[in-house]
Amino acid sequence: MNLAEVPLRCAMHSNDAEHWLKAIVSKVESILQHDTWKLVDRPKDKEVIGSRFVLRNKNHADGTLERRKARLVARGFAQRPGFHFNDTFAPVARMSSIRLLTALGARRSMHIRHLDIASAYLNGDIDEELFMEPPQLLEDALRTISTDRSSGKAVRERAASMLRELQTGDKVCLLKKALYGLRQAGRSWHRTLDASLRRIGAKQTNANPCVYTMDGRNGLSYILVYVDDILFFSNEPDRSEKFKSELSRDFEVKDLGDIKYCLGMEFSRKKGSIVINQRGYIRDVMNRFGMEDCKTVSTPVDIHSKLNKPNREADDEVRKLPYRELIGSLMYLAVCTRPDIAHTVSYLSQFNENFGKEHWAAGKRIIKYLKGTIDVVQTELDHLERIRGLRLGNLSCRQTLIHGVHLPLERRARFLGFEEAKDRGTFFDRDRIYGPKRGHQRIDLPEQFSNRIRI
Repeated sequence: MNLAEVPLRCAMHSNDAEHWLKAIVSKVESILQHDTWKLVDRPKDKEVIGSRFVLRNKNHADGTLERRKARLVARGFAQRPGFHFNDTFAPVARMSSIRLLTALGARRSMHIRHLDIASAYLNGDIDEELFMEPPQLLEDALRTISTDRSSGKAVRERAASMLRELQTGDKVCLLKKALYGLRQAGRSWHRTLDASLRRIGAKQTNANPCVYTMDGRNGLSYILVYVDDILFFSNEPDRSEKFKSELSRDFEVKDLGDIKYCLGMEFSRKKGSIVINQRGYIRDVMNRFGMEDCKTVSTPVDIHSKLNKPNREADDEVRKLPYRELIGSLMYLAVCTRPDIAHTVSYLSQFNENFGKEHWAAGKRIIKYLKGTIDVVQTELDHLERIRGLRLGNLSCRQTLIHGVHLPLERRARFLGFEEAKDRGTFFDRDRIYGPKRGHQRIDLPEQFSNRIRI
């Protein structure tokens, strides 16, 4: 994972320009294979949205370069609701589901297969009529593909035809498939993938729309979906191979083998347990904000400092600070594997719209703390008692009512607990959940997990 985008102009004038151009050509070739658009004359009475290539270095977990990556992104911020899109919501798996399934995988000695769908969004159909400007360097990429013998004959012919059309006049792209950046792209892709998984025989769980189950000889197999990353949990190695084969009928699937690195998290098996850490992600954050050589601190927050919103408007120097980007990067860490910084990050996020130099310094202090604790890991043990007490998620809400009136807040906490327990109910059979001194509500969890959760 690499957090920083490489500007197109800088990339094409660098010593690695040839590698970046290959990445762009590879992306355009994928677009041609999926028949993503057709060129038409520019319409006089229709809006045309822009497009651009987004370039990034994709690294291995240890920070070494894996490959150059190019992605064509539509400027979806120019789309108008009701005209260019309608529904946009698309679910992703909860981090608590990933942790829980990983714990079950360790306990039951499951094989955890990591699959990646190449150019996932290009598989989604769109229902609306959308016109897009041809991206920069499209002509160069088409010229390269049309003369490249390593490309398939059909792709070469399509590239040559599109190049001739592009050179005839003022052309725009009429989209047939979804592209990254479109408001409805995520929803369109999820709908396509869901249909494919159901065809294979997967059943969507009620509590989590991105977790599926499949019956097998040795019990259930689980499928977890996070956009284009798919984790397959099973005790039957041949079943995971069959699942990959079935999925490959609909999509181009990259088999990454046993899970090692996914969503910025590193996974490793050690004596019946699975260890999760984000060392590589932390290093990326330090590099992005120029803190590779910073000193370390023992706590994420200075307990003697109190932050307040500045009384005066921030000057230009403060406004240029990437404070929101810093908080967003740290928030992902807090949600995934580092609950020890969750409170501090949540506190600092209250100043996203009005921050000063003291808030920026407090955010950088968290990075100093992370550098000193970079080897802290989460271990999902192969032990029933540890799974019982497994931390699945962090739930907190701020008290906004009159001092002393706690009942509505307690009800909200109980509701959040019920939602989290429902997610656990996806994988188990029976359990009970208790609120503070107020009876209980029965939910579905497995017999061997008849522990009580107190909120």
